[in-house]
Amino acid sequence: MPKPEITLKLIENIADIKNEIHRNYLYSIEDVFTLYSVYINENEVAVCNINKKETGFDVVDFIGSGSCIKLIEEKLGSWE
Repeated sequence: MPKPEITLKLIENIADIKNEIHRNYLYSIEDVFTLYSVYINENEVAVCNINKKETGFDVVDFIGSGSCIKLIEEKLGSWE
């Protein structure tokens, strides 16, 4: 089975997040770096907080489908 393609979309305003669980989770994060919504096709499946470091990117906080964390890490690897 092929891997689904994911899209990371920058979150500019937490209040715009429709999923209440995701929105409340984002409000609870103490150290916000860069927030992204994670989409597979048109479906939001997760939100994450990503820190850019000298050696690459690090997923600091994440809520959503556990099966897509590996896909997010692979996507971040292609950004380097």
